[in-house]
Amino acid sequence: MSCGKNNNSSVKNSNLNEKKINNIIDEVSIEHIILENDTTAYNKAFKEYVINKKQKQFLYYAILMAEKNNYKSAYQDISSILEFTEDDPLKYDSKLSLYSLLKAYEMDNKIAAESVKYIYTDKGKKIPKSSSVYCK
Repeated sequence: MSCGKNNNSSVKNSNLNEKKINNIIDEVSIEHIILENDTTAYNKAFKEYVINKKQKQFLYYAILMAEKNNYKSAYQDISSILEFTEDDPLKYDSKLSLYSLLKAYEMDNKIAAESVKYIYTDKGKKIPKSSSVYCK
């Protein structure tokens, strides 16, 4: 087995993953997902982007879904897309990311609640309102 065969296999898998992501967008148009507030299709598309490590490419759609439909999971997705790093997945330097996390928390998103608990409650800090973070 040569190194070249492994590289070809990686390229083919990468191309298949890219096609799979593109097919999600082709199968269910983004307009339908957002305009019709189709949370099932949104969640399916987001999951595929994350699985294929392309979540940053999904940020635009997450912002639209959150703002147009006030969808709490999309607010959480924005936060995780902007701030997730391997060394510190709960580091929120971006105002939009922190705003989105707090907005999801205020809407009773369970994932956001756990993050807010870790960042604020466990450290004895007061939890700010989302509007106070983003509107400064």
